[in-house]
Amino acid sequence: MSDRNYRNQKRSGDQPPAWDDSQYAALPKRNRARKQISGEAPYSQEELELQGRRKLSRKERERLRERYEERHAVPPSVRAAPPPTRSSPWRKIVVFGLFAILIGSIGAGRLLTGGTTPTPTPSPTAQSIAVASIELITPSPTATSTSTSVPTQTPSPTPSPTPNPAYQGIVICLDPGHGGSDRGYTREENEVAPAMEETFYNLSYARTLRNRLEVLGFTVVMTRDADVDVNQSGSDVNGDGKTYEKLFKTDPEAANRAKDIDELQARIDVCNDANADLLISMHINGFTDPGVSGYETWYSSARPFTPLNKRFAELAFEELGKEMAAAGYDARPRAVNDDADAHVEVSADAFDRYVITGPDQPGQIVASAMPGSIVEVLFISNDEDARFLSSPEGRIAIVNAFENAIVRYFDKLEQSNGQ
Repeated sequence: MSDRNYRNQKRSGDQPPAWDDSQYAALPKRNRARKQISGEAPYSQEELELQGRRKLSRKERERLRERYEERHAVPPSVRAAPPPTRSSPWRKIVVFGLFAILIGSIGAGRLLTGGTTPTPTPSPTAQSIAVASIELITPSPTATSTSTSVPTQTPSPTPSPTPNPAYQGIVICLDPGHGGSDRGYTREENEVAPAMEETFYNLSYARTLRNRLEVLGFTVVMTRDADVDVNQSGSDVNGDGKTYEKLFKTDPEAANRAKDIDELQARIDVCNDANADLLISMHINGFTDPGVSGYETWYSSARPFTPLNKRFAELAFEELGKEMAAAGYDARPRAVNDDADAHVEVSADAFDRYVITGPDQPGQIVASAMPGSIVEVLFISNDEDARFLSSPEGRIAIVNAFENAIVRYFDKLEQSNGQ
């Protein structure tokens, strides 16, 4: 039953109609529709021919029904598709904003990199993207009107000293004590200071000092610039006919003595060959008693330039005290010593002076031809001295002291010569 007939049936119940239909004529009955509803037989073939129509065969009706179903059939995929939803305007705004940020970031990256397009990397990770973002938002060095904080300015480096014309042509000979087969004084590591070898620290101080002096305009030569013996070949440097190689099988003690004297003569020869104006023998002290500490200098009173020897020894002693105190270390000042008071031993044979700065030893040593001093900065055998020696502050203080003493020595020498 159609919806229309169903509604008419409900209206034709026991209840009276809601309007007056007596004035209207009765509508003609729809015989065909009523026949179909009531199940009466359809028109006969004769009746259809009289009306100019023909009754369809069963195959024709089935073919028409199939064509109708094919024409009005809806594909399953279309029926299963959800109805289209309207996109929110906020979603469009968010997408547009993200796109604008991406374009701005790319432009900023090109600006910071001088307009060059960075090489793309395949499938960047989240971490790499984060890093790139941080690099892109680094403030430009050009001035801007934003309220970002101004970074702390990097302090300008201290300008290098200008070479002093007064120091041009002055030659200084630095002698880093020991080296190679001679390790000097050594110590084992403990809870206060590290293990140390004198030879290493002497060379380290000398190299730094050389660089500073050359900047000031001095010419610097060094008896050694590596951890080696100066007389590496074991030659008979002093010309006495004795060498370690000749004696070590028959007289080991005499062989060691010959080796030490040839090594000292080789160091003196480096300074003499360079026509040096000052010789500085750089050492660190040591003693069997670890309680002994402090700094001291030595000069030779047996030379024609004794006053100059003593002057530099005094200046070095004074500057060591100043610089170590400025670095916060209360070092013990020992003395400025005359090597006439020293008991010097070289392989069990006694000399009455230190060889490197002392006078000639006939048949054994040809003396240095310039003033000089031996500087013992501290005691490597003392824990506190060793801790300061091995610290950055200690190294700087010691090199400062040497540099200041040298500059003061030649400044005063120039003043004396000018008077």
